[in-house]
Amino acid sequence: MKAYLLAEEALGNGRLTLHQREEISLAVAEINGSNYCLATHELAGKQAGLSDEEVTLARKAWSNDAKTKAMLHFVQAVVLQRGEISDDDFSALRTAGFAEAEIIEILANVVLNIFTNYFNLLAQTDLDHPLSRPDWKDRPYNLPNQSA
Repeated sequence: MKAYLLAEEALGNGRLTLHQREEISLAVAEINGSNYCLATHELAGKQAGLSDEEVTLARKAWSNDAKTKAMLHFVQAVVLQRGEISDDDFSALRTAGFAEAEIIEILANVVLNIFTNYFNLLAQTDLDHPLSRPDWKDRPYNLPNQSA
């Protein structure tokens, strides 16, 4: 818990805005199917100033803003490709205007969110506040069973 809190504090004092960090959290929680984190970040995102549309789009790793869209596509690629990112993925972020330090922060936010997603999934944490959309089970990221 101490490591999580220290990481959260460090990232909160980084270059990414609270808006961006919440959009990352929403995209990662949606992909990982973490109901608790999704509900928590939906609420936190709205408190941070995200509109209902921005919350909905972030959950789909999308945005009407080109820079945010590039960030969320990178986030989606990192999670779905388990970190195996191409030079094109990095190039798209640089072209969108992200500096190297910001790209590292994006990655760190993804990793921290994966940790909390998995923690809450394993703990089967009960929702203490509902999702605003009833269709949360209709995730676009249902991956095929990868049993070997």
